[in-house]
Amino acid sequence: MTLRNTWDDYVGMLLAELPTLAMAVAMQTRDRTHAALARADGTRRQHLLAIAHVLRGESTALADALAAALQRQLRASLDQPADPGKTAATRMRPTSRHPLSLSLVDDKQVERDIELARVIQLIESTAEWELRELQAFYATLRQARSIRPEHNPLRPEACASALLSAWHETGLAHETRLLALQLSANPLAAALRELYAQHSRLLRRCGVTAQTYRVRKIAAPRPGGNGEGALRELAERMAAGADRRLAAEPRSHVQGASGAAMRGDGVPTQLVVRLLEQIAEQAEMNTTLRGLLTRLRAPVERAAEAEAGALLSLDHPVWRLVDRIASLSSVNEGPQDGGLLVLAQLLEPIVAKLEQAGQPGTAVFEEALSQVGDATIRLNSTRFPSAAEIDIDLSAAPDDAPSRDKPPHALQLDGHQPTPAARDVDATLRRRVAAQLRGSAAPPGLRQFLLGPWVTVMAAAIVRDGAQSPAALQWQSAVGDFIAQADAAARSRQPLPAAVTLLELAAQGMTAAAIPPHQLQSSLAELRSVLQVPEPDPPHADAAQGTGDDDLPTTVPMDMIATGVDTPAKQDREAWLNGLVPGDVCRLFIQGRWMNAQLTWRSSNAQFYVYASRHGGRLHSLTRRQLARLRAEGLAATIERGQQMRDAVDTLTKDLDDRQA
Repeated sequence: MTLRNTWDDYVGMLLAELPTLAMAVAMQTRDRTHAALARADGTRRQHLLAIAHVLRGESTALADALAAALQRQLRASLDQPADPGKTAATRMRPTSRHPLSLSLVDDKQVERDIELARVIQLIESTAEWELRELQAFYATLRQARSIRPEHNPLRPEACASALLSAWHETGLAHETRLLALQLSANPLAAALRELYAQHSRLLRRCGVTAQTYRVRKIAAPRPGGNGEGALRELAERMAAGADRRLAAEPRSHVQGASGAAMRGDGVPTQLVVRLLEQIAEQAEMNTTLRGLLTRLRAPVERAAEAEAGALLSLDHPVWRLVDRIASLSSVNEGPQDGGLLVLAQLLEPIVAKLEQAGQPGTAVFEEALSQVGDATIRLNSTRFPSAAEIDIDLSAAPDDAPSRDKPPHALQLDGHQPTPAARDVDATLRRRVAAQLRGSAAPPGLRQFLLGPWVTVMAAAIVRDGAQSPAALQWQSAVGDFIAQADAAARSRQPLPAAVTLLELAAQGMTAAAIPPHQLQSSLAELRSVLQVPEPDPPHADAAQGTGDDDLPTTVPMDMIATGVDTPAKQDREAWLNGLVPGDVCRLFIQGRWMNAQLTWRSSNAQFYVYASRHGGRLHSLTRRQLARLRAEGLAATIERGQQMRDAVDTLTKDLDDRQA
C-alpha cells in the first residue's frame, strides 16, 4: 500500500470516528451543566437551564451539530497543500485574493474570540505532548518536509471553531452560548487528548515513522544584547574569524581577499550577508521577497564604505528598513499569499532607487524607510469605504412596514442573518440618524451611540411593535433630544437636569431591545461622559454583598466594568492604546485566529482603529474598548520595531558561540 493510499484510508477512518467523539463531549458537557445548576442562581441559572434543555437525555442536537462541524473543518483542512514549498512552481505561484473589504468588529465578536482563544489554549495545554507526537506522524503521512500544525486536520483551532459553530446551530442566545462554550471546553480537550494518543499508537503499529523535529535556531534575547553593543560585538567576532581564516590560507589567496573581508570601519561583508539571510529565514519570506533583500546587499555595503562604523547601530535606517520589510511580510498568510506579491511590487521601485544611488547615506535610507511606510498605509487606505456612504439621504420611508409578529431577535448581530425586512429597517434608520448628525457638532461618543446601540433600539421596536407604536416613536424622537442635550452640555460644561432623564431613557430603550448588560453599561458610561452627568455614588458594601456577580458575563474582566478603578493593568492598557500609531504591526486574535495586522488608521480622538491584514483578507475596524478587551486577555500586542533585527543578531551570536564551543 502506498503512502498516499494510507493517508486516504486514515482520513476515512478519522471521519467515521468523529460522531463518537462528539457524543462523548455532549454527554460530559451535560454532566457538567447539571452539576453547575445545583449551585447556580439568578441569570446564570437561566442560562444553564437553556443549555440543559439542549442537552436533555433524548436530544442529540449538540452531538450531531459538533460531528458535522468537525467533519467540515477536517475536509476544509485537507484542501490545503501539506507542503506548499515542495516545488519552485508552487512557491512562485501566488494564491488569488479578493480585494480587502472592511469588517466592523462588534463587542459580541470580541467576546466570542476571547472564549475561542481560551478553548484553544486549554486544548493545547491538556494535550500538549500527544499533539506534538501526532503532528510528527502526520508530517510523514502527508509527505511534508517539516512538522507544522497545519498538517493536523483536527488541530486545536479547527476543533474549537467547530465547537463554537455547533453551539451556534442550537439557537441559544449569545451570552448563553459563551457559557456553554466554557462548560464544553474541558470535555472537548479531554476527548481530543485521548483521540490524539490513540491515533499515535495506531500509526506506530501500522509502521509509520514519526518525522524528527528539527530545532529552528532563534536565540533568546540576552541581557544587554540589544542595540549597538550586540551588533558591534558580532561584527568584531566575525572580523576576527575572517582574519584567522585568511592567515591560514596561502599568500596567493590572501591578496585580493583581505579587502573584501571588511567594509568600512569594522563592518565585515559576511555580516551583511548573514543578517539578510537570517531575516529572510525568520520572516519565512517567499522567493520574490528574498530576492529583494538580496538586492539590498550592494547598497548596504556601499553605505558601509561611506559611513564607516555607523552601520554597527541597529538604529541606523539601513537596519530599520530591513526590519520594516520583514514585519510587513508577516502581515500575510505565507509564501503562497498574493499579498506578498503586492508588497513586492510596492517595494520594487524603492529598492531599485537604492541600487541606483552611488553611495547611499543615512538620508537616502531614511527616505526609503518613509516611502515604505507611506506606501503600505496608502495601499490599504485606498480600500476604505467612503465616509460619505453613511450619510446617504433617504427621505422616503420604506413602503412596507415590518409586520408586528416579527420576533425581536431578528435584529440580533450575533451571527444570525436578519430578515430582509429587519435589515431594511436597520439600514433606513441608520441613514436617517446620519442625516441628523450631518449638520450637528455631536461629539464622536454620541455619534457612536446613536449609530450603534440606539439604532438597534429603534429597529427592535419597529420590528416588534410596528413603525407607529408609541415606543418606536418615542425612541426616534429622542435622537434630536440627545443631539441638543450634548450641544448644551458642551457649551455649559455643567450637569443639566434634562441629561439625567435622557440617560434613564437610554437605559430603558436598551433594556427593551435586550442589549447585553456589559454593552449597556459601557454605552451608558460613554453617554454619561458626553452629557456631563456625574458618576453615581458606589453602593455600600452591605448592599453589594447580596447582588453577586452572576449577571456579569465571565468574559468581562472586573476592572473593565469598574471604569473608575485605576488598576496597574488598566494603566498598561491605556499606555499601550495611546502609544499606537498608524504603521504599527500588531499580533491580534480576531475572527477565531491569530493574525499579524498593520494599523493603517486611527481616529483623532483615539476611539476607533482600522487594521489591515491579508490573514483575514480584509480591514478590521475596532473601537478602543474592544482593543482594550483583547489586550486585557493577552490577545493583542505590538510587534516592536527592530525586533526582527534584534532576533537575527542574537541568533547569529548564538550560532558563533556554538561553533566556538
